[in-house]
Amino acid sequence: MPAYQFYVLSKDVAHTLSNQLQVHYTDNGAPPGGLYGALGAPCSTDDIVTDGNCFFRAISQVVCGSQDSHHIFRHNIVQHMMCNEELVADDMSDTQPTENPTCPSSAPRSQPGTTSKYIRNRKRLDSKRQYHADTTYRHLKKTTRGKKYQGNPPYKARVKAAWKRHYNNHDMYKTKLLNTKKQQYKTNTSFKKARREASIALYARSYKHRRAMREARKHKYNTSDQHKSGKREASITKYYRDRKHRCAVKNASITKYYRDRNHRRAVKNTSITKYRTHNPHTVSGIAGGARQAAGTKLNKQDFACVLTKFNEDVQHGPNYVCNPCQRFCFRKQVVRCKRKNYQHSSAANTAAAHCITERFLHK
Repeated sequence: MPAYQFYVLSKDVAHTLSNQLQVHYTDNGAPPGGLYGALGAPCSTDDIVTDGNCFFRAISQVVCGSQDSHHIFRHNIVQHMMCNEELVADDMSDTQPTENPTCPSSAPRSQPGTTSKYIRNRKRLDSKRQYHADTTYRHLKKTTRGKKYQGNPPYKARVKAAWKRHYNNHDMYKTKLLNTKKQQYKTNTSFKKARREASIALYARSYKHRRAMREARKHKYNTSDQHKSGKREASITKYYRDRKHRCAVKNASITKYYRDRNHRRAVKNTSITKYRTHNPHTVSGIAGGARQAAGTKLNKQDFACVLTKFNEDVQHGPNYVCNPCQRFCFRKQVVRCKRKNYQHSSAANTAAAHCITERFLHK
């Protein structure tokens, strides 16, 4: 008669069962048909811990390769028994507590007026069945729980904590809830409006949430080509339709151009490359330059425009000193002197050291 062995499941079957039961699968390196342990010793290196949970530890060892998930198997078995009470009712009724003369007299007993755990579980199961079968009873229970949730802060906090733990510990439930909310967001207008208002309020209130949302948007924009193209089309459409948004974007672009040296250099290089390689852009640039020159020529013939331009040029006074000739000039008459531009040769460096002085420089 062949001896019973552990590892009766192949790795694929054990991995599939672990995913269905939402437990972590550990590959212990024992191939199917390889190092088997005799019944009572699930493997040649590990023994079942004798802490009263040996049955569930043995199941965990066989299915997922470790004993760490024994409490999950115990919980699932109890839940299955509670949901299928009719299958085990006869066995449970035969094993009800009876008088046992061998038990110590100090053993705990049910007090008068109390109910056993079996009766409480059975009532809970009956209530669950009625909740799913009876619409009126379900509506009544929802109304009662809603009132208790709104009027009892401790109960509300306990419910929130329980749902949060359930959401974080069960990936299948999390996925199902997210899909349900997405579908409701697309079909229910009032729900969509409420979610938007709540999201805007949370974004404005929480810096941590705002930073997380920005990082998530950046990551999605950089990784998803479809999302990137959709955002670009939406941005272009909004730029041409919304005048206020267009002005804000222009002002932000100008500010960034003057403050960020790297951005300014990148914009210049991009413009030069596009001017040389893209014919429509080249034609448009030439036409824009011609229009600007024509407008400047017309403005020079208008005395009011000339006077306004002159007042703008001289509004700060002759506060700029020319290094070579030591004259006071207006801002338009001078250019910024940079010493590093004269360090390419020894002659230029000598001339700069002789001519450039910081005598009149305001420090």
